[in-house]
Amino acid sequence: MSAIIRIQVRWSGANGPHGLLDDDRSEITLGAVGTSTAFSPTRTGPGIREYHIPAVAAELNLLAVFSASFGPGEVIPTLRIKQDFYLSESGTLTAVPYGAFGGVPHPLVNVRTGANVNAAFAIELDVSFVDVTAFWRPSTRVASPDDDYVQDSIYSDNSSFYVALGCTVGTPLIWLVHGSSGLAVKDSLIPAVAFFRPPNLRPYSSIGDKHEVHRFHRYLLDPKFVMLSQDPPIGYPRLEGTTGFTAFQDQGTWKTYEHVRCRFESALCGYTHEGRKGEMVMVHPWPQGTSYGDAEGPLLWERVRACVRLLWANQVIAQRESLLPDLVGGFCLAAFARGGPAMWNALAHARDRVSVIMSFDTTGLVERHQNDEGQELEIPSLAAARVLQWFRASARHRLLMTGAVNHVPAMALMRSIASVGIPPEHAAQARLFPPNNSYYVDPTLNPHWLELQRIRKYPFDGSSPPPGVAPVPARTPSMWQQFAVFGGEPFQPNSLATWGVASTYLAHFLALSGL
Repeated sequence: MSAIIRIQVRWSGANGPHGLLDDDRSEITLGAVGTSTAFSPTRTGPGIREYHIPAVAAELNLLAVFSASFGPGEVIPTLRIKQDFYLSESGTLTAVPYGAFGGVPHPLVNVRTGANVNAAFAIELDVSFVDVTAFWRPSTRVASPDDDYVQDSIYSDNSSFYVALGCTVGTPLIWLVHGSSGLAVKDSLIPAVAFFRPPNLRPYSSIGDKHEVHRFHRYLLDPKFVMLSQDPPIGYPRLEGTTGFTAFQDQGTWKTYEHVRCRFESALCGYTHEGRKGEMVMVHPWPQGTSYGDAEGPLLWERVRACVRLLWANQVIAQRESLLPDLVGGFCLAAFARGGPAMWNALAHARDRVSVIMSFDTTGLVERHQNDEGQELEIPSLAAARVLQWFRASARHRLLMTGAVNHVPAMALMRSIASVGIPPEHAAQARLFPPNNSYYVDPTLNPHWLELQRIRKYPFDGSSPPPGVAPVPARTPSMWQQFAVFGGEPFQPNSLATWGVASTYLAHFLALSGL
């Protein structure tokens, strides 16, 4: 009688509150190659299927399909894992390598050998993230049709990807990831940026909640040229998304938002470094209200690695390439405005992993205190000291900053770097753009500003704003922050040649980052 081999297929997070891994929707099939019969599990339970099979030379195949549903509607698969195994006569179980992954087994499958007389094996499935894009798109709402990423993305040729991943092992629940579909592996690693946008206006508890993406999609999209009735300055086409404000209706109330498109995708898919196209993955933890959860704690590095691993497993990136176990190489932290405090918290836990920081006019570098006379003073925060310590730790670290509303704290940090005895060639890796606030005060220093300063109210055509909405002057610090940080920097003042193809700070920083 043949010996019996006990094989367990197991995964974590089954029946979790996230609703992504309900056990009754998990379909696990283990069979022998060349037959149509699947083995029946001898034990089932949340996150586990156990099989007893004869110990004969055979090839096994495993198919695991995980699905989810939010509210009424069809059940949608979120993760599919297929892996073959060799089971030898001596009782060893080996995962078959695949050419799709550069000659290694499926990235989400790990075989562990048991230490008992039954020679049990555990096939562990990494389901820490699943693809919830099918739920994400219908659950989002936008301010206006022209802000809809699906309709308006310039990357209709599939040169980029944008997916929503659901986290089954922590918070935040949603992680948005985008980048170049033809991502080039660098030394068997994937460069990655974790970007912290400002907190969401509303908390959420489910992927199926309505998510306001107006403030997120504009990071990804390029501005588009449109001709409007109000004449632009001579020689300048109207560039929507960098020239004013838009109004939108939310639950019957008119609100305003500075509609600046940030062209993240064109930056990520098109920047060059040392003559090489430097594509990368950008991960956006989607905060649950004001909470960034694991993203600003010690688990950030593992969460980003898990996101990259899932993209590789689904062949969104690194098609037919093998990656090192660490997966991520050249790790960058980036944040805009009030996303800064979360980024500084993340740095405290990931300082040994981070090689580049990109600070887009972030808050959190100063603390405000009152002296005995009642005067309010600003002093460098713990975050500023943390950045300085991180920067000094390695000559390979690069600090790239913009300033507008928070320009003074950024300048103070640069002075600190210059005053602590860092060698000049290392200190030169800390850069601040622009060097001072006069860039925003004097619109003639940037031809885009000459157009922007003409806009005194919205809509663009110069008509009266909607009832209850007051005209907003363009010469405001908040507009400085929105436009100057992301809206398009020519880096050639007074040059008309760069109009419409201006390099954003992100594109400029990527070229300087060494990633």
